[in-house]
Amino acid sequence: MADFLTSFAAAESRPYVERFHADLCAALTNLTGSAVDGVLCSASASSLRDSTPAVDAAVLVALCSPEYYADAGCGLNWAVFERRFDRRPERRPAADVIRVLVRWAPVRKPPAGLPGPPALESGPLAPYFDRGLRDVMRRSLGTEPELYHDAVRQLARAVHAGIREALPPLLPGDWVGVTPTFPTAALPTRACTAPSRPDPVPGQRKPAPGTGPDAPTSTGTIGPPRTAGD
Repeated sequence: MADFLTSFAAAESRPYVERFHADLCAALTNLTGSAVDGVLCSASASSLRDSTPAVDAAVLVALCSPEYYADAGCGLNWAVFERRFDRRPERRPAADVIRVLVRWAPVRKPPAGLPGPPALESGPLAPYFDRGLRDVMRRSLGTEPELYHDAVRQLARAVHAGIREALPPLLPGDWVGVTPTFPTAALPTRACTAPSRPDPVPGQRKPAPGTGPDAPTSTGTIGPPRTAGD
């Protein structure tokens, strides 16, 4: 069972997503004093119907953007978490703390009936709200490094609160018949993987070959990915 699942659209820039995921793992490790297990997941709805880490991950970290709400795999991850609420209504927290909604890119209006990403409590309030964390991250390579890291630390505290309130996992087959909350045509399949746990004090990570001069560099150390079911 993973501590959290980072759910993102298949159309997203993978290097930025991987950097955020690694930095979130590192921030959680520093916060709790112990290693955390996070899973990255972007996949089509068809590839998730038999198995998805959403059935037992403690917290869903959703990188909300127009692309996210247009991705059927993201919609299915969301729906599986909702099924866990339905199967264990007596365990539903007073606040929806097991879904941490990240304002990854500006979203005018989420699909009907769904909450939007909340504002941060302090720090980079306007940049985060106006531009989204993805753009704050890009600027962190130059003039705004502390704004990005402040946002990550706040999100890590939200994930930590959700881990303490985690719902029980679904039993095998409990998610059969679940349909995406925001259905669209399935996008290209990508595997759900979990990077190895970052060091408590991560080192600098150089961009992978071919990612371009402006690709982000991670403050976390990522080892070879594993399949989510490993």
